[in-house]
Order: sequence, then structure tokens, then C-alpha cells
Amino acid sequence: MLVQDSRRHSGSSDDVIETARKRKRKTLSCVQCQRRKLKCDRLYPCARCLKSGHADACTYDSTRPVSATEERPSELGGDTGATLAAAPEAASMYMNHGSPEATIEQDSNDVASKVSSQAEKIAQLEQRLASLENIAPPPTHTQAPTPTMSYLGESASNSGQTENQKIESMEPETMIFRGFAFKTFFEGASSPSSLFAHFPGLRSFIVDAVTNYSALSDVRGQMKMLQNKQKAEKVIITNMDAGTLRSMLPERDTVDSLVQLYFDTFETTYRILHMPTFRKNYHNFWEDPLKTSPGFVATLLLVIATVRCLNPPTPYTYIGPGSSARETAVGWIEASEFWLHQQSQKHLTMTHFQIQCLLLLAKLVTSFKEKRIWTSAGTLMRFGMAAGLHRDPSLLGGKTSVFDQEMRRRLWATMVELELQASFDKGMPSATAGHPFDCKSPLNVHDEELTESSPQLPASWPEQEYTATSFLYISQKSLALRTSLNSMINDGNSNITYAQFSAYNRQIMQQLESIPRWVDTQMFPKTGLPFSALPQILLDIQLRQYLLLLHSPYARRAGPNLQYGISRTVCFDTACTILLLHSKLIASGNFALCLLRWDIYRAALNICQVVFTSTLIRDEVFIEKHAPSFPALIKQALQMLEIQIMRIGRGQKYYWFAAAANGLATSKTSPGDTVDRKHQAITNVVRIYYELLAAQEGAVTLQTQRPTLVSDGITNLVEARNLQGPTDTTEDVFRTTGQAETAPPEIFNFNDFFPWNIDDLWAYNPNNI
Repeated sequence: MLVQDSRRHSGSSDDVIETARKRKRKTLSCVQCQRRKLKCDRLYPCARCLKSGHADACTYDSTRPVSATEERPSELGGDTGATLAAAPEAASMYMNHGSPEATIEQDSNDVASKVSSQAEKIAQLEQRLASLENIAPPPTHTQAPTPTMSYLGESASNSGQTENQKIESMEPETMIFRGFAFKTFFEGASSPSSLFAHFPGLRSFIVDAVTNYSALSDVRGQMKMLQNKQKAEKVIITNMDAGTLRSMLPERDTVDSLVQLYFDTFETTYRILHMPTFRKNYHNFWEDPLKTSPGFVATLLLVIATVRCLNPPTPYTYIGPGSSARETAVGWIEASEFWLHQQSQKHLTMTHFQIQCLLLLAKLVTSFKEKRIWTSAGTLMRFGMAAGLHRDPSLLGGKTSVFDQEMRRRLWATMVELELQASFDKGMPSATAGHPFDCKSPLNVHDEELTESSPQLPASWPEQEYTATSFLYISQKSLALRTSLNSMINDGNSNITYAQFSAYNRQIMQQLESIPRWVDTQMFPKTGLPFSALPQILLDIQLRQYLLLLHSPYARRAGPNLQYGISRTVCFDTACTILLLHSKLIASGNFALCLLRWDIYRAALNICQVVFTSTLIRDEVFIEKHAPSFPALIKQALQMLEIQIMRIGRGQKYYWFAAAANGLATSKTSPGDTVDRKHQAITNVVRIYYELLAAQEGAVTLQTQRPTLVSDGITNLVEARNLQGPTDTTEDVFRTTGQAETAPPEIFNFNDFFPWNIDDLWAYNPNNI
């Protein structure tokens, strides 16, 4: 025993290191999970406590050991004061334990203490070096979550880490991934509806509202019957020739106005057609339709299909859930697509690529095959890559005219932009991220300067000179930034450093400031809007959408860090700016972006989520500044979503979710009866359904009294920022449907609805139970 004891006291350094390695592990699980011996996700409150309904009982042991990063946060290059203020518990430990130097001096005879301290110093230096080199640091001890700094209702941040370290993902991954077997559905972080993952209570609000008020289920049942009848009566296309395509065209006056509308809107952004060439072929077609190629007729059908819903005949009529204008456009789309599939792929011409681009654009505007848009966009891009459009056409030498070379660049740039936006809306990485290309940007030239017989390319105008190609010319400059941001946002394993966050934020702002402010003297005669307004607004919005997603993770955090409050303000102001830009176009009679994109829905959800977060964490500065304008802003957003619904007959689902988010957020900013908020949200969407049912072709009438439709007029959102929203006086539609005033007893545990995706929530009908 004496020998053993002497060895223990005078043991080798290996024994000491072994002893140091066997230090007691920190307890990171919450007290409840420790007691029940269950796995804990170490968030505050943790998922198990949330699911069991005991979130208030979720606590963490305050006697856990202190890690190296907790003892000396300043070693990592962070703000010690900010770190300690964010976690009082860590601050207390820091003050009580003293500095590592003092500990070493006090225990200088303890070899194990020296080795342990040196190991901690090495770990700190490695962390600091990693942060300076902007690389992922090696694993270190982490602090258990504390209530003072957490994600809203779901997670906590790590007070042991500083700004220059990784911004660890402390919240559930932002996505929708639900279903079973192979009947699954996925949307990534940049999808608007993925925000549901960080909106506590919204799913329960929606399910509870539909359960207690059957009006929405009833009216959707009526619409479903009409939709099934429409599908049963639909004629299936079995053959499509040139004569059939020509017979589908409306009268020339109608075609003339729709063609002009297309060139005034979409052809100022995504360049697919060469205007002089198209107008020449268009004139020849009406001179002798039989001599015109079927490819041009298919192109013409897709051109007018793209803008049919922008200016539909009045009064609006509907066939099932879709507007008559949309159903007509869908018929043209299906006919052109069927004809294209009949053609051989051996002898491709520019028309084939133009039709493919127009098909995707028309489907986007009409919300046709909405769930297949991302896969269709990827197929379009690969179709172009198979023909080498991603390589610069100058590599082909003299085999390709300069006109064809420039048209290849335009078509490729259009494919890339459409595919990137489709990826962003779906929450998927873009195909361009993994496929480098060297095709140059299109020239900033007027179409009249480029002809089929041009011996050489014209000189490109400076970016301050507006042309119909200016959008693609300017947009290509931010393409690499937007592609990188899209990949980073939708990478579930991505850990962005604060330095990277700051760099991305700075680059976005620089790109926004560099957008030219064109002085365009040409105005649309009916609206007075400059020709350059649409491309300029789209350049702005497609950058701001990334700014919104970049700041969202910070805006959802609760804590004293000043950055979180700044990010909440940035998200709110960015969403308001997006609504303002859309409102400007809609007020002028231009509905192109309103139907093409989902910015309004995204902005509305983000405003509701940020306001909801701020009220829960009591961000008084934010609430005092922004809460007064919240009701008016959301009312304008809902009105714009309603305009979209009335023109195409699609989008009721997104309107309902935005209205529900508004109801939940309003219940926090203006405390009142939550039941009234659910009632009001249901009332708004049911009212729209009654409008669609009452305007069905075939004189479909309802026996109930319908509420009055809100006018399509949009008030100025600049004024809305300074106004308190007016009280909604929408007529109560539930009494007319015989709905009982007393709610049925609760028959579900609403926690079970958490894994539902938005389509499950939308299709939920308590009458089927």
C-alpha cells in the first residue's frame, strides 16, 4: 500500500494526464430529462418539456462545471461585457472563479492543474486562430442553455461563444418535411411557409379555428364539388396540329392588346423574344396564317397565356376555383406543351428554347402545376445545358451568327434567373451552384440595334442607359452573391460566422445601392408609369428577399444582444419595403409581379412573425416604433393577396395562413379575445370563397347572403406606416350558415398537429372525423 501510495503521489506525467482526462462530465440535459432519463435536445425549453406541456418546469442545473470558454470569453476575441450580460449565470461563474493565471499561481505545485490549464489555453488559442482564419473551430465544451438568451419558445443560444465564432444552429431546422413512405413533401428554409417552424402557436391557432368554425370547411366542400365536376367535363388532348393551334387564338384585337401587354411587362425583365423579329413574324401571320410555322403559333399562344390574367375581362367569372381567364390560359399552355412534346429533338431551333422558357413563365403567372415549378425550372436549365447554352457562344467561332450568339446569352440568363428564383421559393439549392458556366452576360443594347444580319455585335450601353435588356445586364452582377446566399440559407448543416453574416449584409446593401435610378422619359399612356419601373423594382426585391432571410435567424432570438433588435427592425423594414414596391406597381395597374412572385405572402408572414416575437420577449423599443403601423400594413398585404386570388382563382390557402398569422400576432399586440381573432380570420377567407362561388359561369347562386367584397383599391403604404389600422367591419358570415355560437368540445391533442405540413392544415376538415 505504501508503494502504491508513493506512486500515486509521485506518479508519471502520463498518470496525471489520464487523471485530468477523467474529469467529471458536465450535465447539459435539463433537470426533467435527467430525472426521467430521457434524451434532451438542450434547448430552452427543450422539445420534450414543450411536448409534454411542462415548458415552465424546464430548468437546468446551475452547479455544472465551468468550461474554458465560459471562464475567459475575452480570449476568443468577443465582447466580454456583452457575453456576460447575455448570460448572468456565466457572469457569476466568471466572477467567482477568478482568472486562470491566479489559479495556476495558487496551485503551482499541482502538476495536474498545470496540465489542465495548459490544455485549456491551447483550446482557446485554437479557437481564436480558427475565428481569425474564418474556419470551423474544433469542438469545445458548450454551456447549457439559459432562459435569458433563447430562440422564441423553442431554443437557446450559447453564451460561451462570441461573434467571431460559429453561429450555431440552436433552433429547429427551418423546413417543412412531412408525410409518410414516399408520399412526402419538402420545402427548405427560404420557402415562405417554412417560417411556420418558428411561429409558436400558429398551427394550433389554425387547427383550432377550423375545428370551432365549420364555415371554411363547408364552403371549401362546395368549391371542391365544382372542381370535380370541371375535371370530369374536361376534354383530354390526344393530338395537336397547326390548325388546332390557330383555332385557339382569340380575335386579333384581343391578341394585339395582350401581345403589347406582354412586351410592356415581362419582356422588360426576362428576355425571351427579339421584339423586331417577333413583330415581323406576327405581321406575316395575320397576312397569311397558313404559311406561318406552328412553332410561331405556339409561341404566340404562350405569350398571350402569360398575360391573360393580368388584364382579364370584367366582370370576373370563375370555373370551379379558377378564374375563367386562367382556365383559358391553361388551355393555351397545355396545347402548346402538347405540341412541343410531339416535335423531334434532333433539329432544335431557337423557337424550341423560347417556347420552353415561355412555358415556365406562363405556369408561374397562372399558378399551373405549382408544386412542379422547381423541377420544371431545373429541367429547363438542363435542357439549355445539354445544348451548351451555359458555355459562351464565342467558342463556336464563325459557325454561329452574332445575332444567335446574343440570343443564346439572353436565353441562358433568363433560364438561370427563373431557376434560381424557383429554387429560392422552394427552399432548394440552385443548380447553378454546382454547375459553373462561362456564358457572358447579355449586352445592354436596344433590340433595334441587334438584327439577324448584323455583322458584329453592337457596343453595350453603360448601365445608366435603360434598355429592355437592362434587367438581365444588371442582375447578372449580383448572381454569384444570390446563388451563394441561396445555398447557404438552404443548407441545413450550414454554420455561418458573424464575419460572414456581416460580409453578406454589406454586399447586399452595396448591390442595392448600385441599382441604377434610370431617368426614363417614356411612360405608359394608361398608367403614367415609366417603362423602367418594373425591372428596377424587380432588381430591388430580388435582393431584399435575401436580406430578409439573412437577418431572420437573429430576429427570432430573444436576449439583450443589440444585434437581435437590429435584425428585427431590418426584417420589419425590409418586408414593408417589399410591400410598398408591390403596392406601387398594383396601384398603377401593373399586376405582373403580383401574379409572378410570392413576395407579398412572404413579407406578410415575416411582419407577423417579427411583431409576434417582439411582443413575447417584450422588446419595448421595437413595439413602440413599429406596432402602431402593423394593422394597416397587414391589411394592405391581405388586400394585395386578395387581388391575386380574384384574378386567377388561386392562392386562398396562402391568404388564409397570412390572415391566421395576423390574427395570432394581433392577439398579442392588442390583447383581447383570441376566439374573436380566429373568427375574424375565418370570416375573411370565407368571404372570398363566397365571391368565387357567386360568380361561377353557369349562373351558380347561393341561398346565403354574401358579405361585400373589399375593393381592389390599394392605399399608399407610405401612409400606412404612420396609421393605426382601422377596425375590420367585415360582415359575420357564420350566422348565415347556421353555425352554432358554442364551440364543440376539444377532441384532439393539438400537439399532434405539429408535424402537419401546410397542405394538411389546409385540407383539414373536422366534419370528416
